[in-house]
Amino acid sequence: MTMQMPSAPLPSGSLSPKSYSEEEIEKEAIRLQKVINQGTGRRFACQFMYTCDGKLETVHERKPHDMALKIAKILLTTHDRKLTKGSTHYHSNYVNPQWSKKFQRVARFGRHIFYKQPLLVSQR
Repeated sequence: MTMQMPSAPLPSGSLSPKSYSEEEIEKEAIRLQKVINQGTGRRFACQFMYTCDGKLETVHERKPHDMALKIAKILLTTHDRKLTKGSTHYHSNYVNPQWSKKFQRVARFGRHIFYKQPLLVSQR
């Protein structure tokens, strides 16, 4: 089965529709969950602070939460990453990770800076 999500009102030309199978969507969700939880339990090693604060993840505002889920699903299943120019990494402008000096900066949206990891070429 293939899923096609409806288009969202986003900037013209920034997204192009793409279809994904249920299996591809599930694999991507698992991959993202691993990245989000990377470093959890190690002081100052979390990818996202809310995974390290020891608090239960409780939704207090249902409407904004549901909207964020809808937007995430649309973006994860209907575009080919043109919006962030094929970025592989990002961070907020108030942190300065070491890897950011080695990667090409490709986009910036608000406080988020996006980078593309360089291709590694064998020297053999």
